[in-house]
Amino acid sequence: EELRSTYLWLATSDGLKALELCAASEARRRDLQLKAAEAASFQPRYVIVHIYGVCDGAEHPPVDGPGRADAYCTLRLVSASGEEVGSAASSRVCYRTTAPAWRQTLELPLAGGTMRAGFFRNEHAASLRLRVDVMDAQVGPMGWLLNVSQLAAALFACGLGAAWASGFTDTWSRE
Repeated sequence: EELRSTYLWLATSDGLKALELCAASEARRRDLQLKAAEAASFQPRYVIVHIYGVCDGAEHPPVDGPGRADAYCTLRLVSASGEEVGSAASSRVCYRTTAPAWRQTLELPLAGGTMRAGFFRNEHAASLRLRVDVMDAQVGPMGWLLNVSQLAAALFACGLGAAWASGFTDTWSRE
């Protein structure tokens, strides 16, 4: 708290005058002003999103077979013109459920912004929209391949169990 108060004082006119009288180099004074502005600024640099899950009674449509889905969320900031701004964030995958519960906190960085009068400003942040896409992790050829490999593994395990039960595997360990 004391450090924040010092940074706030540096952003005032008295603080700037005292900084000019300081024997520090110009680059060092600029660094101090930047740190003061970052600590004292009330403009957010990140959007923090809490993802809980689907609403009560609602379900994600089953995609993977008998009533299952492997849902995850992708979050993006979108400008008024529809273009994506900054980087996207993804949640973890909730496997084999139609009622995913992520209970996660994700951060999206706000792109842009300037330093003016010692404070960080981001004028276009208020016009951004949050786009949340809920998708299935096993859609497409790779999901199909995974389902086939799961079926093959289950058949192999059943065959191995049957071979063991019939005593056929006893011949494998004899030399």
